[in-house]
Amino acid sequence: MTREGPTVYTECSTIWNPIHTDIRVAHASGLPDIVVHGTETMARAVTAVLDDQDLGRWTVGRLATRFTGMVVPGETVTVHRRGRTRPGT
Repeated sequence: MTREGPTVYTECSTIWNPIHTDIRVAHASGLPDIVVHGTETMARAVTAVLDDQDLGRWTVGRLATRFTGMVVPGETVTVHRRGRTRPGT
């Protein structure tokens, strides 16, 4: 996750919350840094799994996510997948 990612995601998704883009607001809210949108984290995780499995972007029929903590730019996120990885398997 890059430092610019949350700002780009904010503008593209039109989900505006300054804890994702303004360090002063994040600090005033008790956060250690700006935080990456949960939906951005989810989108990047799904993309990583699809790329790993050499699957097209339109192969996702259903998605379930459990957010268990915040992600700050620069952190590494580990993705664990379960369930079917290819249609028909």
